[in-house]
Amino acid sequence: MLFLCALVKSFNHHYIESNIITKGNVMNEGNKIFDELGKLMNDAAGVADGLRKEVESVVKSQMERIVADLDLVKREDFDVLREMVLIQDEEITALRKEIDIFKRKKKS
Repeated sequence: MLFLCALVKSFNHHYIESNIITKGNVMNEGNKIFDELGKLMNDAAGVADGLRKEVESVVKSQMERIVADLDLVKREDFDVLREMVLIQDEEITALRKEIDIFKRKKKS
């Protein structure tokens, strides 16, 4: 809201300094007003877009810093480790079966 007030104030100051409306040029002055207002709104949109990009950049860098501080594991590393655990689980199950077979042979 403050930005819009400053924009209107700037427009009024610019318009008062550069134009004096007389009865003969009311239509031209009306068009000039809309042209100037269009230029100011275009400039405001450019400023807003620049501000948006700056905020995105700051938020992104902060998020990257937070993630780095958390010491998280990359997805690829997690998937590799998960696969290794599954293979080891299969090997442990097979070894337990072999141990059970040896125990049964020893009892008999």
